Amino acid sequence: MVQNNLDSADNSPDELARDGELYRLQGEYDLASEKFNDAIKLNPSYAWANAHLGETFRQRGSKANSPETFFTQSENFFKQATKLNSDYAWAHAHLGELYRENLKYEEAEESFKQAIMIDENYAWAYAHRGANSYDRENLNDALHYLTKALDIIPTYAWAKLYQAIVWLRTKEFEKAVLAFLSVISLDPNVIKNPSKDIALLSIDARELETALALFDKALNETPNDIETQYHHAVVIAKLKGLEAAKEEIQKLRQVLESSTSITLQDLSKDYILGGLAALEGNNRQAQEKLAIFDNAPKLKAKAERDLAWQPLLKQ
Repeated sequence: MVQNNLDSADNSPDELARDGELYRLQGEYDLASEKFNDAIKLNPSYAWANAHLGETFRQRGSKANSPETFFTQSENFFKQATKLNSDYAWAHAHLGELYRENLKYEEAEESFKQAIMIDENYAWAYAHRGANSYDRENLNDALHYLTKALDIIPTYAWAKLYQAIVWLRTKEFEKAVLAFLSVISLDPNVIKNPSKDIALLSIDARELETALALFDKALNETPNDIETQYHHAVVIAKLKGLEAAKEEIQKLRQVLESSTSITLQDLSKDYILGGLAALEGNNRQAQEKLAIFDNAPKLKAKAERDLAWQPLLKQ
């Protein structure tokens, strides 16, 4: 791979770490890891390089099918950074996000709390602590921390998005809609697939009519998105009965079983086939797919909120 002339002629720890950060920001994680490691070899007490190497592994994990593969490495470097500099708020906060992404909510709470104790105006830490509270179903705490983040940075689109999600869950729909519109105007990249993403949130709020209308819109925008087709079929089955979704389910199953090159972002082929089987009441066939959750806690967390999988997982 061409290294884009980022490498510095000066091989000091600071210059190596700077090059590593440039690679990290470009998504060149292997090269970033190499540079940060070289900086740490020259200066083992370099807290900044340890923290950013931890963040490199966290980002690699968040984009991988098996994020736990990179978890231990990321955790170790973040902990080393905070050991070297106990007042390093950024390292504490990003360690918290590593824990949150890997569903370790108690550990995440402690890390975010530590970051905020060090820097009481750390909007990012407040926002992600709010997201962690949302994940733990502590909606009042979530709203408190997200509001605090927005008090510090009123244009913080990511925090505004989670604030909208909380209001959707608490059925404050007018506030939620205004907040979603505000997010799109502040930063349209925060919500990658607005119709689909807000439809999924509407399912969490048990607003299935709203979810169906949004999935209809999403399918007009991206008609070949298999994950949207799956969620659309599930909502139709729950709203109108299984027979109303039968044709859509059959087409979806045919595509999944006949194609070897299917692109999926959040789910998996076995997840969708198992969900369809559970939706149809074929629990034996669905149970054959349960092994997909053994090393995929994020996927299981999605299934626990999925109207198709929920009945089977609660047994």
